[in-house]
Amino acid sequence: YNKLENRDTDAETTSNGGVFRLEPRAEVSDHWTANARFDAIFAMDDDTTTDAKLKRVFAEGNYDNFIIRLGRIEFFTPEDGLISDSVISGGQLTFGNKWTLNLIGGRVGGGDEAEYGADDTTDLAGAWIQYNTNSGLYGGAGYYFAKDSDFLIGTTTNHNSPAYSDTPKNEAHILAANLGYKAGDLNLRGSYAQNTEADYEDYGWQAEARYGNYQDAKEVGQYALWAGYARFGKNVAIASNQTDDVQTGARGWHIGLAYAPFRNIGLIARYADFKTITGGEKYRKMFGRVEFFF
Repeated sequence: YNKLENRDTDAETTSNGGVFRLEPRAEVSDHWTANARFDAIFAMDDDTTTDAKLKRVFAEGNYDNFIIRLGRIEFFTPEDGLISDSVISGGQLTFGNKWTLNLIGGRVGGGDEAEYGADDTTDLAGAWIQYNTNSGLYGGAGYYFAKDSDFLIGTTTNHNSPAYSDTPKNEAHILAANLGYKAGDLNLRGSYAQNTEADYEDYGWQAEARYGNYQDAKEVGQYALWAGYARFGKNVAIASNQTDDVQTGARGWHIGLAYAPFRNIGLIARYADFKTITGGEKYRKMFGRVEFFF
């Protein structure tokens, strides 16, 4: 269930549907596996379905403190997806355990596969250092590069517009950092990113407080509560897939709840109140989901 309301015009859009997802995994050798993900989508509003589409397919080699992934892989950046929550066709190298060095590079699709509105594919590369822990402080920092012919969406020749640029650019150079603190079921986290090449909507940040132990409804009674504020500038959230809460190109606050009434069945509810950064249009968004794991 998904409902979006424009508070300025009282216009509403509502959609109902679901996703059937399969994630097969095959062991190739002691260190290598072959992995894939297929998604089939159905829309209850107009009683339509899509064929199952291959969303990810990659080989993974795990050698203790060294992991390599090759193919169409997940690209979720450690700033809680502020820069990217997508997939990338390419490769990723991860070195280390608690302290990790991560290198990634490849291409993000355009057209129907676009995450931020690009019409063609986007070259992406990134490197980041991250400290991971189950208790106490954690965080990291990174650098990301993107190149796309229509990267600066909305660039205009109007000198009075916040989207004005003397020389439209097709590159992004992004510096990012994240910091968090864990204590039992409490998790406080925040992140910031800046695109040094952009002329508008050139930075983004988010902060969130979360409490609970919900992990894909693995046990009856698991739950989580969270609340936060986010700002997703279009020219820094380059492959972000912000659809459930505050959206790319907007800023605002959000709250959420997850609960597992039964093992492998989860209920999720979200609410967001935000407005677009450049135009200032105001929106409310409600989102609900039932998850089944098997």
